[in-house]
Amino acid sequence: MFLKIGLFSFFLLMLSGCVIIADGTDEANTQSARRQATGSYNVRYVTPTKNLRSIKPFDETLDDLNAAITRRGLTIFATIDHADGARSAGMDLAPTTLVIFGNPKAGTALMQANQEVAIGLPLKALVWQNQKGDVMVSVTNIDALSQQYDLSSAAPVMARIDDALTAILEEAVAPKM
Repeated sequence: MFLKIGLFSFFLLMLSGCVIIADGTDEANTQSARRQATGSYNVRYVTPTKNLRSIKPFDETLDDLNAAITRRGLTIFATIDHADGARSAGMDLAPTTLVIFGNPKAGTALMQANQEVAIGLPLKALVWQNQKGDVMVSVTNIDALSQQYDLSSAAPVMARIDDALTAILEEAVAPKM
């Protein structure tokens, strides 16, 4: 689905977290349109995350996510407890923990295809509790990342990363046997 939007709407969409993909007539025009924030563009929306609901409690889901990541030989670079940060600011936030992880070899291959993807790397997974009390796990949508940074030349690497992320997401929310 494509929409014609103006500059103001373009920025509102960017702020909302939507991935904006310019629809140019050729690669040079597409790259140029991505870098220029003037005029009107045809855009399509790509969900930036994949999300699954967990039937397990928050802490168990987070532990299973970390185990699924490390079991695949990936490195966990950082864990950010946003709820703890909110408490330190005197505010309330439902459990919300971001796990930043990756594989330097795969990440470097993507950056060799387009260095701008470094802003989206390392990969991220978020375990969070919504207003209904459901525990959710969200991971980077590799299709969105690929489209956002035109990583078609790195398709085999992207496919392996997507397979791994899907398995990690499913393992994190799977019930214990």
